[in-house]
Amino acid sequence: MNRHSIFAIVDIETTGTNLEQDKIIQFGCVLVQDGQVINQFSTDLNPLCHIPKAIEQLTGISNKQVAKAPYFEDVSYFIRQLLEDCVFVAHNAYFDLSFLNSEFARCQERELAVESLDTVELSQIVYPSSPGHRVNDLAHYLGISHDQPHQALSDALVTAEIFIQLTQKLETLPQLTMKKIVELSDVLGMNNHQFLSLFLTENYHVEYVTEGYTVISELVLKKKSYQFMEHRDSITLAYPKSLEAKQTLFEPTFDLREPQVQMMDWVFDFLIEKPQKNLILEASTGIGKTLGYLVPTVLSSKKPLVVSTSTIMLQHQILTQELPKLSQITQYDWQGVVFKSSQHFIDLSRFALTLQAPFKQKQYGLYQMACLVWLLETDTGDLSELSLNMQHPFYDDIYHRGLSTLSKKSPFYLDDFVRYLYQKKEYADIILINHAFLMTDMHDLRDVSCLVVDEAHKLLPVIEHKGTARVSFKEIYYFMNQLKGMTFDDQQGANRQDFDRLHELTEMYQLMLNELKDGLQLIENFIFKHYRVNKQGKITKDFYFTEEDLKDNWSVGMRRELKQVQVLIQESQQVQKELTSYMLDKHLGHMIKSHWSTIDQLHEKLVVVHDYFKLFSPHCVKWFSYHSNHLVISQFDLELFDLEDLTWYQQFDKVIFTGGTLQLTVEDTYFENQLGLTDVIKHKTADLFDYTHHAKFLVYQDPIDFGDSHAYSHLISEMIKQLLAIDGVNRFLILFTSHQVLQQVYRQLSPICQQLGIELLAQNLTGSNEKIVKRYEKSNRVIVLGADSFWEGVDLSKHSLDILLITKLPFEPPSRPLVKAKNDLLIEQGKNPFYEEVLPKTGLRLRQGLGRLLRKETDRGIMLILDQRLMSSSYHEYLKSYLPKGLPINTASTTEIVDTVTDFFKKNN
Repeated sequence: MNRHSIFAIVDIETTGTNLEQDKIIQFGCVLVQDGQVINQFSTDLNPLCHIPKAIEQLTGISNKQVAKAPYFEDVSYFIRQLLEDCVFVAHNAYFDLSFLNSEFARCQERELAVESLDTVELSQIVYPSSPGHRVNDLAHYLGISHDQPHQALSDALVTAEIFIQLTQKLETLPQLTMKKIVELSDVLGMNNHQFLSLFLTENYHVEYVTEGYTVISELVLKKKSYQFMEHRDSITLAYPKSLEAKQTLFEPTFDLREPQVQMMDWVFDFLIEKPQKNLILEASTGIGKTLGYLVPTVLSSKKPLVVSTSTIMLQHQILTQELPKLSQITQYDWQGVVFKSSQHFIDLSRFALTLQAPFKQKQYGLYQMACLVWLLETDTGDLSELSLNMQHPFYDDIYHRGLSTLSKKSPFYLDDFVRYLYQKKEYADIILINHAFLMTDMHDLRDVSCLVVDEAHKLLPVIEHKGTARVSFKEIYYFMNQLKGMTFDDQQGANRQDFDRLHELTEMYQLMLNELKDGLQLIENFIFKHYRVNKQGKITKDFYFTEEDLKDNWSVGMRRELKQVQVLIQESQQVQKELTSYMLDKHLGHMIKSHWSTIDQLHEKLVVVHDYFKLFSPHCVKWFSYHSNHLVISQFDLELFDLEDLTWYQQFDKVIFTGGTLQLTVEDTYFENQLGLTDVIKHKTADLFDYTHHAKFLVYQDPIDFGDSHAYSHLISEMIKQLLAIDGVNRFLILFTSHQVLQQVYRQLSPICQQLGIELLAQNLTGSNEKIVKRYEKSNRVIVLGADSFWEGVDLSKHSLDILLITKLPFEPPSRPLVKAKNDLLIEQGKNPFYEEVLPKTGLRLRQGLGRLLRKETDRGIMLILDQRLMSSSYHEYLKSYLPKGLPINTASTTEIVDTVTDFFKKNN
């Protein structure tokens, strides 16, 4: 193999993935030399067997199409001649080459013995920021047209273009980076290591480094820009109070809507004139909410504005779309920064440490090589830019532990990405954070005055999620077992005395952990015997774990054992601190570098265990559960819902809560009661939508036995199948309250979706929430099945929905620990939790569902709910009051639903 070799880029389509049973039905090959396509060949192949329906739907290759095609043995000699003197290249070459050799063996011919490359591995290295590394993902990322996916020649042509661009990019990499990649690449399969070596041995690279890079300890980084530090004149523009002044700024470039004007004036008046600290402002969808609060806030204070959002997508939208609009309107260059916790960023010192003694495992090596390329491109060092599994040990080895862990003696200190983030924050006019940051890292913000909580209805679930301390004993045992094998990587840099002391501390720490594990297992076994466990893994004897429960129901022996465990936790932490500080003082941290993360994580979990069984308060809810045959302890402090007592809240002079679904009316107090807010002003803008034409709300008229999950899931599936046949209906979101029913519907819909070429995406079944969103955005016809976070936390706004189907009224399960705790508290206060807590939350969720359907004035859609309680229960009028007054709500049979949906989309298309 050399730079002038002919590379044969191959793709095959098969009847399945079984080498012994399945056959090739299409072969495609594109020859590339010196970065140019020089020839191509493709043929259908008769497999002498039936092509499965699913394969026919996927590839478009039918039994009729291949009936008169040649058999593999008819063209095997030509294929061998075509490939034999080339370098074999394929996307997942292991699969393609194995299948070809299987066919050669069946024809009693020798296997193809050629040098081969796998573009999956190579693309993971060269394109580290691609959202995925399938052919379609890379084509989209690189701007390559791919009109016929799963056709062999089309896939081969696209893979050839990917390979050409990949080769061209390798030519531009600095020599130092290329040298490191080649050193690491011996873990790769096929002949990928030899291929990468070409870019060194043939001097096929950029000489040393170009002007845009900086070199630190043989690590090449993109140079950082410090333009944000340049002096800028103070803004002289005052807030435009009159309508005419606003129109002068906005029009004709930007639309100025009446509710947006109203919102801007309310915000400005609140900031300048009103003494109250809190503004709750419900802003209807489509009014230009972001500019509605940005314009008055930035023009009323010289201090940075902090905006908290619920999603990365909204942060990116504000930074890349709304801030440029604001700058254009005000003729002033506003600076914004997305501010995150340090753990989101790479620690260059830690990454450099992984390169000194490479861990010879393929995925680990792929991540290392990808990082080397990514560091030539990233401006931020934000690990979310990488396709990186955060559960992989590599992430633990490189993520940043915060500014306090930085050493000024480190060669990477000045170029550290977290320091760079803090520098940008100091010069920013607008600091973008997320709701989770409010709960955990607000001590990193100083000298701020106003906070805007955008999409404020999502703050409550974030508080609950981030505020719940949860520890599995299984995880604790896993970390303890990992530390049993804690050994020193080497003795370099340590004298004998230091080495002996380090060994002594390590041995003492491991002995303590062994004793601690025995104690924890005794406590775990006692809890399993003393408390009953149901099939869902919940402890059922007593819902909460309280101090009275500990005193009254735990034996003297178990309380003594618990006390001993608490003492051991404290003592082991002291030894752990002494061990880590000793290693840092003596510069011996490299000796157990592979265990640093494990020690840190174990320490965090043991602190939770210690406090769980020792610290009790009336407002702290504690409960047990059972998962993977081990105890899980959880606790939540109800005072976290009382924002006015929290430190982060007290840092601000003014707080604006805004969103589309915060309250029923201005007089309603549900939202502020949930957050313990007392000093409040409230406003609500008018709706922009004409709901009589934009949407229809249909309620299934027949009662459903929700306890019969089989019949219930069958009804949902049959309803969706009928709606799929309607012209113009392409995008569905189906919201569930039960994961069991969701899974049953997924199984029932899968065959028809495969047959019709519809993408069926389901929470916890077809990938992470992030992957589902990405696949949704790329699909023309798609059904998303979701529960929990899909009701309000997952953003599918890039493409409008056609149908939102709610399978059941979204009441929260009353058995959930926090739901029960809040309900008990309301009962103690003499209130009815059903009307004070349950119904308002359910009503707002229904309104939020409608907000998923209609987001722009051009959107049209159907909201369908399979729960007649919305129309027939004693509380139905209360729930309906949460929906817009102009929205038509009708009960309907299955036939009437299909007819109504058909007529609706016929008119709107």
